[in-house]
Parts: sequence; C-alpha cells; structure tokens
Amino acid sequence: MSGQSAKGAANAGMGRNLGRAARFAGVAGFALAAAVASSAKAQDTSAAAGGTQVEELIVTATKRSENVQDVPIAVTALSAKAIEDLGMEGGLEIADNIPNFSVQGLWGPASAPFLNIRGVSFIDFSFVNEASVSLYTDGVYQTAQGAATGQLFDLQQVEVLRGPQGTLFGRNTTGGLVHFISRKPTSDTLNGYASAQYGSYNQLIVEGAIGGALSDTVRFRLAGKSNRDDGYSDNRAIPGSTYGVTNVQGVRGTLQWDATPQTLVEISAHYSRSTSTAPGYGFIGTRDPVNGTTLCSPSRVLANQCSDNFGFRDPDPKPTHTYSEATSLPNEFEGYGGYINITHDLGWAELVSITATESFAQLIGQDFDASARIGFGIGFFDSTSRMLTQELRLAGEGEKFKWIVGGYFYDDRKQFYSVDTDTGSSTETRSYAGFAQVDYDLSDTLTATLGGRYTSEHRELTSLLIFGTPSIGLPGIQREIDDQEVTGQASLQWRPRDNTMLYGSYSRGFKSGGYNGFTFGVATLGPAEAEKVDNFEVGLKAEWLDRTLRTNVSLFHYEFKGMQAQAGVLDPVTNRVASRFFNIGDAAASGAEVEVTYAPTPALDFTLNIGVIDSKIEASPLLLIDGRKIDGSRLPSTPEFSLDGIVQYHHDMQERGVVTLQTDFRYQTGVYFGPDNNPYEFQDAFGVVNFRARWNSADDKYNAEVFVENATNEVYAIHAFQSTGAPAAFQAYGMPRWFGVRIGASF
Repeated sequence: MSGQSAKGAANAGMGRNLGRAARFAGVAGFALAAAVASSAKAQDTSAAAGGTQVEELIVTATKRSENVQDVPIAVTALSAKAIEDLGMEGGLEIADNIPNFSVQGLWGPASAPFLNIRGVSFIDFSFVNEASVSLYTDGVYQTAQGAATGQLFDLQQVEVLRGPQGTLFGRNTTGGLVHFISRKPTSDTLNGYASAQYGSYNQLIVEGAIGGALSDTVRFRLAGKSNRDDGYSDNRAIPGSTYGVTNVQGVRGTLQWDATPQTLVEISAHYSRSTSTAPGYGFIGTRDPVNGTTLCSPSRVLANQCSDNFGFRDPDPKPTHTYSEATSLPNEFEGYGGYINITHDLGWAELVSITATESFAQLIGQDFDASARIGFGIGFFDSTSRMLTQELRLAGEGEKFKWIVGGYFYDDRKQFYSVDTDTGSSTETRSYAGFAQVDYDLSDTLTATLGGRYTSEHRELTSLLIFGTPSIGLPGIQREIDDQEVTGQASLQWRPRDNTMLYGSYSRGFKSGGYNGFTFGVATLGPAEAEKVDNFEVGLKAEWLDRTLRTNVSLFHYEFKGMQAQAGVLDPVTNRVASRFFNIGDAAASGAEVEVTYAPTPALDFTLNIGVIDSKIEASPLLLIDGRKIDGSRLPSTPEFSLDGIVQYHHDMQERGVVTLQTDFRYQTGVYFGPDNNPYEFQDAFGVVNFRARWNSADDKYNAEVFVENATNEVYAIHAFQSTGAPAAFQAYGMPRWFGVRIGASF
C-alpha cells in the first residue's frame, strides 16, 4: 500500500467522521431549539422526580462569583469532589473530562504540554513564546507552559473556559483558559485532611492540608503533596535503568487577614519541585528492513513493520519500555511564587488588587531517535521564566446592571537553550491593558453584555546563540515587536423560565507575536505576527426535573487569523529546511458541545460530554512544511469527535457508610500531531476506561478506595514526530495500566 493510498484511506475515515460530526451538529442544533420548549414540560413534572439534585457550581468566569448556569460562556467546572472522584493527580488530567479539550505533549505526559481547546493550540518547542490557551492559578496568569504539569492538591475547583476570553482575562486566551482555584482558609475552627496512596511501580502519594484561625482576624491554610514512583519504562538497551520516574513535591501556604471590616488581605506563596526522569519514546522505524533505505508507506510504519537504516526495530512498542544509550534523562522543574490579593468594599463598589510574581525553570532531556545508537538523537532543553503582574479592578452593580472596569500590567523575562543544537535565545515582554464590561437587563428575561479590552505590548528578542562552528553569541536587542489590539465580546442572554438560559455571543481574542527560539540563522528569527480568533457562538444552559438533570449545549464557529506555529520550512538563504516560528496561515473551525449531568435516583448518577469539531487550515498553496502542503489540512491534535463520561452507583449502608462503584471513560477519533497532517504522525481512534471502588464513612470523615486506570492497557500516542530525512519516527505515549489503593481522613 503506497503512502498516497494510505493517506487516502485515512482521509476516507476522516470523511466518515465529518459526516458523523455534521449529523451530530444538526441534532445538537435541533436540541438547542427544542430544549427550551421541552423544559416547560420538565418543570411541570418535576414533582415526580425521585433523583438527587445536581451539584450547584459557583464559578469566577466573569471575575465575580456566579452560578455556572448563569454565565453566557461555555465553561466547565470540576469541583473538589469531582477531582477526588476521578483520582486526578496532575494538572493535565483535567482534559480527559472536558469536551473539545485535548493535550499533546512532545516530551511525554508529565512535561511541557500543548493545550488545545476547540482546535486552537500552541506549537512551539522553544519556551520563549506563550501558549494560546492560558493557565491561571487563583487569578494569577502563569507564563510557563510547564506550570500545567504541577500536582493537583487542596483545590476548591478547576474552571475551563472555552473560546476567546478577550475582555476580562485577555492575555493569550485565543483558545480559552484553565483556572486552578485553591481552597481558602475560610473556617475559624481547625480543619484539614490527610491521604496516602500506594500503586503500581511502587508509587507512593502523600497529601494533606490543615487550616484554621490564628486570631479573631487572621486565618491560615497550609497544604502539600509528594508523588513518587520507581518509573514505569524499562530501558532495554541498558538493563537496570528505568525511565518515567516520578518524584514531585509541592507546598502552598495561604494567609487571610481581615485588616478592617471592609478590607480582606490574602497572601499566598507556593513552591514545587520535580526531579523526575523522562518517560522515553517509542521507536517506530520508517525504512524498509530489507534494504534499510526505502521509505516505508505510512500504513506499514504505523503497523510497526519497518526499521531504521541500521536495521533496528522494536518488536513491541509500548510505554513500559524504551531504548536509549543514556541510563536516564531528566524531566525536572522548579517553580515558586506568590501573590497579594487585597479586596476592599467601598460600599458602592468592590476594589480588588492582585500583585503576583512567578519563577519557573525546567530541564528536559530526550533521546529523539528512541534507540541505543551512541551520539545520535540525545537532546537537552533548558528554560527559565520570571514574571511580575499587577491587576487592579473595580466592580459594582445597580438595579438593572452590573459593571466591571480594570487595568493590567505584565512583565516577564524568558530564556531558552537547546544543548544538542547549541542554540538559544532570551526575550523580554512588557504589556499594559485596560478593560471594561457591563451587563444590562433589557427586561425581566433579557440581558445584554458588552465588553472590551485594549492591550499594548512590547516584546524584545534580547540575545541569541546561533547554530554554527563555533556558535555565535549575539547580545543586545535583535528584534522588537509592538502590538496594540482591541478585543472583547458582545452577547445576549434570554431566560424564558427558571433554570433555563439561551445565549448568543461574539468574542475576539488575540495573542501577540513571537520569535523562533531555535536560532539556526538570523533569517529564521521572525518575528511572527499576532494571531487572532473570532468566535460566533450560541448556547443553551438548562436544568429540569427538579434540578436532577442538567443539559448544556453550545454551537460555535471560529475564524482563526495568523495561526502561529513552529515548523520546518525551506530557508531561501541556506537552501535547507530549518525550524521557524511563523504565521502558517488562517483556519476555520465549527463544532458543537453537549454536557449532560443526571441523577435519576439517589443511588445512580452520571455525566456525559460530547465534542464535535470540523476544522480546515487555509494557507498559501506554495507553503510546504517538511515538504508537505498544509492548505486544506486539519488543525493538529484536534479529534473530530470525542466522548467522555462518568457513571457512579452508590450503595448506602446506613451507619456503616456508603460504597460507590465508578467507571469513567473517554474516547476520541484519530488526530494528526502537526499542521502538515503528516501521515506518519497520526494516532488512530482510541478509548481509555478506568474503574474505582470507594468507601466513605457515615460521617464522611474516613474514606478508602481501590482503582485501576487504563484498565485495558490501551497503547496510544499523545505526540508523534517524523522528519522526511530521518530513518525513524518517535511516539510519546500516554500512561500504561495502573493499579492502586488510597486511604484518607479529614477533620
């Protein structure tokens, strides 16, 4: 089977998926209109409902506390209970339970990630540019990609906002944002919890928190977590050496002070450290094993029938083993920072000031050829970032309206160095923004929202280390970018009855330009221009059957301008393929999301999320990435159909407590990992299922559980890479099957 025919077969499969996506979008659109009418009947029959009301979630998506069902944004919130029920340990695991949200990771599941919401993602390996999906912790923007790999502990909830958030958050939110919100020291009495988990590969996780009052006006909370194991990937080239070792610790302390009856001061600091090792790559040969030179077809490569040009082949590629000439490679980071949040009640409005600083350093090592060939394919990536932010906002409300105005300042320094290519760069960024938003009640059932943000940003490429023999160091300002942009949103919300809202909105987000951190020559530096996303969306949020059933539906269409990506293109000066960070073109994406939560009886509840998206890159027909046209390609790491869910059965044993049996699952169709839709960088459709059995005491003070994650031991890639001239491809795998037990207590 030729490479062309294999790609044709893959395209035929994608065509079937597109048909399914279109049919589903039609059904979702019909449901959007019909649900408003059907909710009336549901309200009338609510007295007959015998289930448990779904959990009410208060979110801060509009920078004020509101019920998630009242926010005209596609937002999913995972409560502390949901995070615990799903056994989430690391920040990236949240993507498994959010529609149209995926994560790819060039360096494996516990390294710097590329977050993807609705097809908008970030493709850059140099760490000097910022992602298109922003990370926030307790209202503070996190500039480092690797911040998402930290441990989840003592959280109040996680909020995922899908779509551009160009008004209230603004900075680099063309795809959306993820907001981690920690528990606060709100109780005057001493309280806390502790838990311990033991699992496969000698895993030991210890977590705990304690908090309470220090005086009548001062409260504290201290939380920490340690996660370690012996590694799950054996290096078959060097017996006794192991990859994929986890060794991560984190601690966070928060202090609240009632400075006056109108003023609350909150001070928080955190520290995290990882001395883990890289998980190792899966080796996939691309050459015919008979002659070692002929390029195999994609179907043969993905079926693992080929070798490299030396005849090496891994007979059974999977995450539990790798091949490397190195005994281990680092996957390390150190992060620390904190904030001061001052909230003052003026009577007529609330004034909030958040001052924050963050530092993050990361060292990643990888064997890119995933073989034991000495002196070929070992790479080390060293990066640091330091930032300072200041946000000041004022919010109030009247009889028919709510309003918020504010200003934002951001300053950062980033450095990147690639040991294997002897290239590197440093950047400095300074950004100012002002924003305002108003919600006005046009009637008892109709509300209009209008918001805008002005951003002025200056970014400098301040030093370079350019590939060469010897390398050339160039200090001083090499490039400068000045971006000014107006972004914002406008929406209309209609509430025909209690617990039902229909909304329509337009929003725009932008991300400023960037540079090529892999500086193989001055001609490839850039800069890339800013990217922008316009989003047109309608949605329905409804609860019925006495709030035992919740159904949220959203339909959206994106226009993506100036998509930024790092890719290998022909350098006209050197006449060879070189890495560049540039605007590869535009894109369009349309899709739908459905989120259903239902508790038909006190003993049974389930959640089901569905995501559908159809995307297409629009680029110059002459543009080639690694020798392939990208015009007409799909957006990378964007499944056309995804499904996830949780089913729980609760058995109440009265004074002996409650036993819960749970299964959670996720499924997605195939994805390409690059914008060129390289058929060698493809992951076919796959699904993962997990099982848990949990016991909670009658007073909810004690708990215990057993679990198995990835119960079927599904082998799947979260990233893949293949270059035209390379004799092999490599794959970064998702986690293998994992067993464990956990016990906990609270007071």
